[in-house]
Parts: sequence; C-alpha cells; structure tokens
Amino acid sequence: MITTFLPITNALSDNSYYSEKIQGNKLHPLTKAIAICLTATNMNMLFSKQDMFEFLVRVQLAFPFLKIDEHFKNSNHLFCFSENEDGHKMCVEDVYSHIGIRMSNALNNTEREIFINEINSNVSAAVYHGEMLNSNFSELLKQQMKNNDLPLTIDEHKVRSAEEIAALLMKVVENNKFNDISEIHAIISSCKNLDKKNKEFDVDKIDKDILNEFYEHISNICEFDSIEELMNKEPRKVENLLLVAWLYANKKLMMSNIGEYVPDLAYQSDIDYSEMIIENDFLPTLNEVIDYYKLDSFSEKLKTI
Repeated sequence: MITTFLPITNALSDNSYYSEKIQGNKLHPLTKAIAICLTATNMNMLFSKQDMFEFLVRVQLAFPFLKIDEHFKNSNHLFCFSENEDGHKMCVEDVYSHIGIRMSNALNNTEREIFINEINSNVSAAVYHGEMLNSNFSELLKQQMKNNDLPLTIDEHKVRSAEEIAALLMKVVENNKFNDISEIHAIISSCKNLDKKNKEFDVDKIDKDILNEFYEHISNICEFDSIEELMNKEPRKVENLLLVAWLYANKKLMMSNIGEYVPDLAYQSDIDYSEMIIENDFLPTLNEVIDYYKLDSFSEKLKTI
C-alpha cells in the first residue's frame, strides 16, 4: 500500500486553506481523510470530473455508516470528525480542492467492479493507512466498524442509490472547472518517456571523494560495516538515495500544496520508493527519506548544475 503522495500541480482551485494549515510538512486533517478515503475506494487519483463523481459513489459504499446523504441534507457536509481538539467538516468543496492528488503513477483508476470485489480488504487497509498518518478520522472509522455489521455487501440497489446521491453532490461544483483526463495521460506518459540524454543527473559529474563520503554516510545510517557491504547488499537503495539527494541539492524537488516534496516531472518515474523503505513496509514520502537519511547535509556538495 502506498502512503506517499505525488500531487500534480493544480491551478483549478484555491488550495491556500490547506497550505496555510501545514506546519512542519504535516498534512491537514482533511487531506489525511481524503487519502484514507482514496485507499478505501481503491482509487489512484482525483483528477477529472468523473474521478470526483466515482469517488463520491465509492465513499458511500465503503463507509455506509457515515450516512453521507443524511449529513448533506441536514448540514450541507459529507461527514465530520475531530483532530487535535479541532472539529473538521468534509464538504463537497473540500473534495474538489483536492483535485490533482495522486496515490500512484497509474494512468487510470481501478475499475468499479474490482473495487466492489475487494471492498472489505480496501476498507481495512484504509483504517491501517489512517493509523500510519496518525489521523483521528481513522479512529472514527474503526469505532463505526465495530458498531456496524461487517463484512460489507454491495448490491445494485446500493450502487444506484449511491450514484443518485453523488449526482446531487456534484451539483455543488457543477460550474467549477475540471481537468481533462487525457491531460494526466500526457503528463505521466511524458514523464516515463523522456529521453535520458535530456536529463541533467550524471553520476560521472560528481566528485569521487564526495561520492565516497555519501556512500559512507548511507552505510553508517544503514549500519553496514563498510561501503563494500552496502554496495553489495543494497545497490538499488544507494542509487535511489543518491538521486533524491541530488534532486534536493539541485532544486529539482517541488513543494506540493499538501507539503510534500515532488520530483521534477523528468525524474518522477526514475525514483523507486520501494528501495527506500524506512519501516513498516510502507513506501515513504520524499520528506521522510530526506529527513531519515539526512540527505540535506549534502545539499551543497552535490550541486552540479
């Protein structure tokens, strides 16, 4: 399961509310809730108008005990929860404000049939995801799951009802601008197909003494006895960490509107997060990688452009 976020820069809506609330690169509670819901709904991204509609359908099916339809009719929001002694209401506009968030580099979202077949495992994974994000929304879900009948069963009537409610919810943002899904295909495909010769990262341009210093640095953090042992056992880890450190040093990392470092488009498909796992078998964010491996200590030494 992926806990890292790879948002596409989105100019469609004003996300300043979320960026202003970010402190120390921590995610806003509503962003955490969106991420948890994306896991539960087995969706890779929120990008197009169809994505948002499908998300609203699936959230109702995955979390029927949230009674989204009743909350919306009575209080004009989808659900509410508390975190850090503050109350938070998830509104339709909040979902729209997260257009552009991605959970993977997949070009499409999972088919609904697959989501329905895997709904119970997805919901369980979402709760666990929430625990990793230290989200009180996850605690709310856990409590509700204990008090309601599981496993979930989905039939045509429930799907039709969820679609009708989602259509009603979408009227709130019917005049808002959305991305064309073909755009994300073009963006991600261009990342994967960029000619390597056009990229500026070149190990041969890095001073050999600095490289050795970097290898020794990683070797110490990973508790290897020598650089040779590190390179023999974890060559791919070293390659990925060196690339991330270089991207950081050469200002090739952008800060997303949810406070996460995102690589320049030319390098997005080059980073293998699975080679940099820190703990719990969850893919780390670049923020976590940089902090854990202290890559910022090489920000001056690895500058080559």
